[in-house]
Amino acid sequence: WSKDWLLKFNIKKCKIVSFGNEKFYNDYNMIDENGNVHKLVRDFSEKDLGVLFTNNLNFETHINNTVNKVNKIIGLIRRKFTFMDKSLFLTLYKSLVRSHLDYGNLIYFPYTKKCKQVLENAQRRATRLIPEFRGLSYQERLKELNLPTLDYRRKRFDMTIDDINASVFFNFADNSGTRGHCLKLAMPKAHKSIRLNSFGHRTISIWNGLPHNIVTCSTVNSFKSQLDKLWAHKRFDLSDVY
Repeated sequence: WSKDWLLKFNIKKCKIVSFGNEKFYNDYNMIDENGNVHKLVRDFSEKDLGVLFTNNLNFETHINNTVNKVNKIIGLIRRKFTFMDKSLFLTLYKSLVRSHLDYGNLIYFPYTKKCKQVLENAQRRATRLIPEFRGLSYQERLKELNLPTLDYRRKRFDMTIDDINASVFFNFADNSGTRGHCLKLAMPKAHKSIRLNSFGHRTISIWNGLPHNIVTCSTVNSFKSQLDKLWAHKRFDLSDVY
């Protein structure tokens, strides 16, 4: 393959990462162009498109790394800007800070309260940059800034993503029952927490719980608008995080 496509491997950068519950690992070798055999080293994590995957598929390390990066940016903003009002903060926060907190969360979606709190605390610290809001609680600061919680943004994004092949993740349920809308999805069986909280599972119960008039919206924009109205009371709700 390497010769056919004229793409040489840098053997020093090649390694082995095994995912899953395998208890027996095989050794792998690569042969360079001179015929020398090199044994590949084994590692426990690998970064792909900015997301750190560990061999147990626990994204706690990635979340901690993301929050550390965000904290450095918040510290930089605090040192470089002597004046900070609501308008300036929103511009800086949405462009420099929240983009890091949002990136890849469809994959590393945090489902434990510990991970949720670590991410939410990053936004919490950021909102303290505005001097006039320092006497307010975190929830009050969010309402003044009209910033939803990160937990809310993740769930809303799950519901509104429209550039995927739905047939890969979902199947329609048997609508012989009388409860719920006519577009209910079947819930596949799963036993592991990682699987239960994957995109193809965590979104099904939320979708099935939506009213008929929302799931049958004719356009994506109308669906988003109706969903925002339905979930308006959840935008600043911290009960699922703390």
